Amino acid sequence: MTRLKSTILALVAVLMSPIAANADLIGQDITVEWLFPDDSTLFAADTVTVGAGAEISCPGAFNLCSGFVVDADIDIGANVITLLVTGGSSAWTATSFNGYSFSDLSLGGLWDSYILDTNFSGLDASRVTFDGSELLVNMQGLAANEGDYFTFTLVPEPGTLALLGIGLLGMGAARRKKA
Repeated sequence: MTRLKSTILALVAVLMSPIAANADLIGQDITVEWLFPDDSTLFAADTVTVGAGAEISCPGAFNLCSGFVVDADIDIGANVITLLVTGGSSAWTATSFNGYSFSDLSLGGLWDSYILDTNFSGLDASRVTFDGSELLVNMQGLAANEGDYFTFTLVPEPGTLALLGIGLLGMGAARRKKA
């Protein structure tokens, strides 16, 4: 009985490794849009391939930089999206929507939710829309100062792992009945 449990646990660990690696944005093309003055009006956009370091640095040649009122970097990692104000201070104009859309996220895996870490005063979950493939962040009316940041950590969808676990348990039970 103990040997069977050890075998099943080892099999689960081996099989779960590639699945966890699938939820990863590295190497994926992500579209970053600045939406203003509402969430259906595109002000500027860039498509970036996720790799090491900041994907977008402003000032710079990126389309998004055309409207930035502060210097900022946008860095996208395996499952993290960060905006960091690197210089200056200002505020996003107060309109119905003035912020960012990060889309094509589902190409890097199945995302269930996010965890927000920020020091922007007033930025909370009420300003965020997330559907697993797209993340919208409404910054309208918020002040931006050097050192301000937001970081969204994307949480993988657990359903795939649950199905794998159920399947392995079924295989173990069938093997136990045979013996």
